[in-house]
Amino acid sequence: MAAETLESTVWRQIRSRVTHLADAIRTAAEANPGNEAQFVLECDHLLADVATNLGLCWDPRGERRVVWQEDTGPRSGRIDRLFHRVVVEYEPPGSLYPTNEGHTNRHAIEQARQYMDALIATEGWESPSVAGVVTDGLRFIFCRYSAGQWVQEAPTETNPVSVGRFLRLLLTFRRPPLLPEPLVREFGAESEKTTIATVRALYDALGSPGRFTEAVFNQWKDYFADIAGLNPERLQDKKELMTFARRVLGREAVQPDRLLFALYTYSALLIKLLVVAAVMRFFETDREDRLAGWAALEDEGLRERLREVESGAFFARIVRNFTEGDFFGWYVEEWSPAIARQVKQLLTQLSEYDPDAVEQAPERVRDLLKRLYHGLFPRQVRHDLGEYYTPDWLAERLLAQVDSDLFGDLPAGEERRRLQARRVARDLTTKRFLDPACGSGTFLVLIIRRLRQWARECGVSESQTLLPALLQNVVGFDLNPLAVISARANFLLAIADLLDPEAEPVELPIYLADSIVLPAEGQGDSLYSAPKGVYELPLRGVGKQFVVPDALANRERLGTLARLLRRDVNEEVGADAFLRACEGQFSLPAAEWRRSEPHLRELYDMLLQLHREGRNGLWADLARNMFMPLFVSPADYVVGNPPWVNWESLPQEYRDRSKVLWRKCGLFPELKGIDRHLGKTKVDLSQLLTYVAADLYLKRGGKLGFVITQSVFKTSGAGQGFRRFQIGEGDALRVLTVDDFSALQPFEGATNRTAAFVLSKGQPTAYPITYYAWKKGGRRSVPFTASLQEAQELLQSTTLAAEPVDARDPTSAWITATRPALRALRKVLGQSDYRAYAGAYSGGANAVYWLEVLRQNPDGTVQARNITEGAKREVQAGLYTLEPDLLYPLLRGREVSQWCASTDVSRRFLVTAPPGTLGKAIAVTAMSNQFPRTLRYLERHESILRSRQDGGLKSFMARGGEFYAGVFRAYHFAPHKVVWAEQGHFGCAVVGTERGQPVVPDHKIMLLPFENPDEAHFVCGAANSSPFRLGVAAYTISIQQDPHIFQNIRIPRYQPGNPTHARLAELSQRAHAIAAGESPGVLADVEREIDECAAKVWDLTPQELAAVQEALRNR
Repeated sequence: MAAETLESTVWRQIRSRVTHLADAIRTAAEANPGNEAQFVLECDHLLADVATNLGLCWDPRGERRVVWQEDTGPRSGRIDRLFHRVVVEYEPPGSLYPTNEGHTNRHAIEQARQYMDALIATEGWESPSVAGVVTDGLRFIFCRYSAGQWVQEAPTETNPVSVGRFLRLLLTFRRPPLLPEPLVREFGAESEKTTIATVRALYDALGSPGRFTEAVFNQWKDYFADIAGLNPERLQDKKELMTFARRVLGREAVQPDRLLFALYTYSALLIKLLVVAAVMRFFETDREDRLAGWAALEDEGLRERLREVESGAFFARIVRNFTEGDFFGWYVEEWSPAIARQVKQLLTQLSEYDPDAVEQAPERVRDLLKRLYHGLFPRQVRHDLGEYYTPDWLAERLLAQVDSDLFGDLPAGEERRRLQARRVARDLTTKRFLDPACGSGTFLVLIIRRLRQWARECGVSESQTLLPALLQNVVGFDLNPLAVISARANFLLAIADLLDPEAEPVELPIYLADSIVLPAEGQGDSLYSAPKGVYELPLRGVGKQFVVPDALANRERLGTLARLLRRDVNEEVGADAFLRACEGQFSLPAAEWRRSEPHLRELYDMLLQLHREGRNGLWADLARNMFMPLFVSPADYVVGNPPWVNWESLPQEYRDRSKVLWRKCGLFPELKGIDRHLGKTKVDLSQLLTYVAADLYLKRGGKLGFVITQSVFKTSGAGQGFRRFQIGEGDALRVLTVDDFSALQPFEGATNRTAAFVLSKGQPTAYPITYYAWKKGGRRSVPFTASLQEAQELLQSTTLAAEPVDARDPTSAWITATRPALRALRKVLGQSDYRAYAGAYSGGANAVYWLEVLRQNPDGTVQARNITEGAKREVQAGLYTLEPDLLYPLLRGREVSQWCASTDVSRRFLVTAPPGTLGKAIAVTAMSNQFPRTLRYLERHESILRSRQDGGLKSFMARGGEFYAGVFRAYHFAPHKVVWAEQGHFGCAVVGTERGQPVVPDHKIMLLPFENPDEAHFVCGAANSSPFRLGVAAYTISIQQDPHIFQNIRIPRYQPGNPTHARLAELSQRAHAIAAGESPGVLADVEREIDECAAKVWDLTPQELAAVQEALRNR
């Protein structure tokens, strides 16, 4: 049986069998609790029966031995079952936990990962083409590699869905999967048989096109000029582009704009066929290999199938607008034997790959689309055209900066993750996201992926609850037609498994639209209804206006209007018939209809005339898309990578239409001679989109995060207006963070100076601004395909501060530094390279958490009394027998002074969240099992603990959290800390461990955590120096010497190889020894040398240091 026929048979039968198989697997597990061997045998029989019934040759390899390398040497193990390239790890029935925090889950997943790594290393498999499954019969865990990152999904119960996926996974890895590398080789710019031959056929068809194709081509040229910042005639001046064009076409005389149109058409067709192959299979019981079947059709039969694809009819059962406004379906109107031959070649080659891998890891096809695009153009050609898509790692970083709860690292520990899930649950369906220059949808798909992940964490139904929110709240615009079709494909891939083929088709919220110059923008108002009651959209290239009555200017009615115009203009019906159809469809009140009718007649007559002249093209669909920015609700988050096009590179028409916006946004205070001014200062279109997006699309209080050129912050001319951070005379904009990647090259093949920033709307910018400077951590560059975690392993970031270089001019270029600040204190002030924290917090119940250990009992327990002296709340003192495990040395404010932190060895802090958990409390069950005496002690004081007034703890307990929770963090348990008291004269000390245990400071003590004692002493020495203490005294009050000190007074990162740093650390250690009476010497002499070292650290002159010392003495 041929592979295609076999697959078709399998997919027709599989749904009818999974329910029975799921029940049988559960029954086998329940009948053999804890008996893994018997359960595996029964599963073998069950799966063999399914294989026999489906006509498959079933040859799993059991107990397959594999070897892998670890740091300690080679290790080996035996895979329970290996089905083709799927590692199945069985566990004793009933042993898997509901979450992967359980030990059994962690152990089994790690085993599966080791076996997969071994197969990848020894058999040369690519990591995306191998998968892992862990099951105990009651639950399934699916795991895989994606973009180099290990992905382990949450356990799912054994049911028809999980078992069906298991079977599909076992059957998936029989043909080569859809992976970027082999497909780029086969379908990229270097592919002579497929890409070059197909592009030549398309280019030749454009040599003498029909009127429709010529109209569409001319419309595309208008758009291309805007998005690329290139007049098509200027393409002739691009040497690399012309060399590429001549190589592809094999001739000297070429028209580069027509070549690009042909190349984009090929790329768009490839994207659509991948969607046909991968996405549509989610909605069909007959899993035939559609591409292979189409390749076998006669030329005209294939043309009709492709006409269905290009018109959107093929996708209409699930999505209404997949190809709406798409320029690249023209080839079915210019059909020829050469085009038919090349499309069949394309279909045949694509059919050799396994599309079903998308069900196991949908991100593969999304990555594939991005990589294919890059593979279609040589690097220098992409540079000429400004065609760069945002690397995922850069987008992930920016999203995490915009909202760390939603997009930051998932918290470690089940309890912390559960708490965070509660915080974000409401945001999943209420927060709105917009990318006004969405490209291929990188940001949108990452947003969808993370929202889906949180929905699973929160127990929110993805299909019933989250999907409608995604379709309403995650929106993208772009002017690049190829980017829009890519973004729609990626969006569809991201939600395909949630769609119901029996439900109404959805509209993908990705639109071919200009986010900057909106309909009616030319009159100077951003959104307005003209006195004549219409909106107007210029139809570039034909000198006409697309006029929409304001009564129809909403999302739904405009969609209906576009559909009616498309139908009736193509059929050349009379205007009266068109108007009758509109009147019936819209059912407007009589007065509104009378006002609207003449405008609709004018619009229809104009489009019909263009149609008859062969100039209509796609105006109805384009107009609908172009109007969509008028209808979106303000977003909570606007994110993206706006176009980086210099003013002088913009088409003149676009300059004319956008001038009013530069003025309105206040980007150029000096308007005289604006054209000359803009050209001279090389202003960038990304600046304008930042302000327009903040004005039109962002809620007040919302956040905007953009990738942008670093020059807007650093150059004196081009960014002057941008740095006003105020929309005209309206809303202020507050810059929150900047990531400076100018030392890197995040965009493949580009040398531009990249930055990313986040701002909020409604408040003015306050300086200094946190400014992260990134650089490579070694010689290796960050691959374009890297994840954020992979990128961070290759990069180093330095936290700086930014402020205007001229303190008198807030729009002057920024100065960023690790602060040598201004003369004397200006050299010292700034953002420190260290972050300070408050100590551990009992929530106001020190008399419960502070204990004095009186003696150790023979059984390992201790006898202790709670310390009630000085307690603000009355707590009865008593003697208690406790486990010692949760009792840590206590450090209080009164025990810290300059150079000295002395703990009382008997005083202890009861910590209810041990190091490494990062949670607020040990679970009650764990406390009961491991520390029952401690739990009884806490229960004795439960009423006091529940009545604590700390807001965070009250909220935690109200949500069902443990009543004995406190505020304990990992940094409280660092082995070395620099500490100082919140109140009194500032002076700090280094505290280490006490009998091997970390000392835990009270919340009235501030701290800096360290692993390295030399580093801790360096910081302590610098902080106890005169320049630093003067800085503290100059801006704090003595009762609030909080962690913010190290946000405003800079101590640079410790460098062991720096002699000054090393000497400062040595002097701090000596000062501690003198203060403790452990070493002879005069402390004042040591402190004098510390000041001299510190002056070198901050580059203070002797005169500046003397001024600081004198000022400090005089306070």
